[in-house]
Amino acid sequence: MGAAHLYWAFGGSAGLSAQRAAVYSAETGVVSAAHAVCAFAAAAGALLLARGGTGRADLRLALAWIGSGATFSWGTWMLSAAVGPQLDSGDGTTVALTLTYAGQMITGLMSAGVLIRFLRSRRTA
Repeated sequence: MGAAHLYWAFGGSAGLSAQRAAVYSAETGVVSAAHAVCAFAAAAGALLLARGGTGRADLRLALAWIGSGATFSWGTWMLSAAVGPQLDSGDGTTVALTLTYAGQMITGLMSAGVLIRFLRSRRTA
């Protein structure tokens, strides 16, 4: 899912509607790159937390916290906008884009779950 956003950040058009591909700009590339970075941060943070270790967990917690929060919230927002009614005369959202938004939301949820599990295991009784 992060790779798809990275592909779109550099001007790729597969999986996009013709209208969305036609309005590609530097701004839309930066937004797609930010989505990709957040998704990769969520995945990396979750993997590092799941791996465990006895050292300080600052970087691992920051990656999982920020990555999962941003990935889940933007995925949910974009998915709700994609499946909702189209208020403009646009082409709508493609299936690939809708599945990417759903994957973004699921990635954020899974990373948050690993984060919660890690924090509960560190809690003193």
